[in-house]
Amino acid sequence: MPHDKVFYFAFGSNLNKKDWNSGPRPDFDQCFEKCGVAWLAGYRLAFTRYSWVRQGGVLDIVRQRGGFVPGAVFRIKNHAGWRALSSKEGGAYKPVWIKVRLASGELVNAFTFQMRDNLFGGAEKRAASFAEPHADYIEAVRKGLRNHRLPTRYLDAAVENKPAPALDAFFCYGTLRSGECRYPVMENLGILSEQRGKVRGRLHDCGAYPAITLDAPKKARVIGERIRVENLAEAKRQLDRIEGYDADRKRHSLYIRKAVSVLLANRENEIAWIYEFNRRLPERVIESGDWFQR
Repeated sequence: MPHDKVFYFAFGSNLNKKDWNSGPRPDFDQCFEKCGVAWLAGYRLAFTRYSWVRQGGVLDIVRQRGGFVPGAVFRIKNHAGWRALSSKEGGAYKPVWIKVRLASGELVNAFTFQMRDNLFGGAEKRAASFAEPHADYIEAVRKGLRNHRLPTRYLDAAVENKPAPALDAFFCYGTLRSGECRYPVMENLGILSEQRGKVRGRLHDCGAYPAITLDAPKKARVIGERIRVENLAEAKRQLDRIEGYDADRKRHSLYIRKAVSVLLANRENEIAWIYEFNRRLPERVIESGDWFQR
């Protein structure tokens, strides 16, 4: 496999440079170049296999509708990096190609390592299995996630052998923001937390409300709040109606609901639902990226 244009998605202990460098392999920075944090949709973290080396379960990814896996994408810099990675993961794991979305918004084709099904007699049996992880391995992964300023709740769910937590947050950049006319809708849904943040995108002025496109220049940012709500099902129902989104008729929807990476004010990376405009965009761009500074 050529290495110069190959991207690797790490979700476990390989997020932790110190853990990688503790083994008999080339230095992490000599092997990999970080491209950015990323999210894998449609999967969850799970401990599906016991490792004698780790003295406990090790991480895997298994299918889960609506699930997300946080991680980071790296470019493999040389053959030594590819050989080291293959040697470390190649016994119990197999390389698989996936699509992950970088925090920049770019969707990239990358490979990662997934447990081999034949160890457990098939994907369904593997996904249902659980091998309790050792505290040292959990801490190694936790430190790796923290080093990349990624949330640890998806790891915590896997440690407890639970599904990935539901995505209960919305990125509000217009009339749903605090102080705006539709903010009471969010309040009535039961606000659990509210954090200022920004996403890659460009804001356009529709007059009474804004429109966002996520297909924007790399440095273009839109300011808003990531709001977690208590009643997720009702939030989707009400906000889909407000934004004119119909999951069964996406082409005809006014806005499309998507998952997007949010950089919070504290520099943490998170994920949230966002409504992207699905019509011809107005010519007037809000250069500040802030509806309050239009």
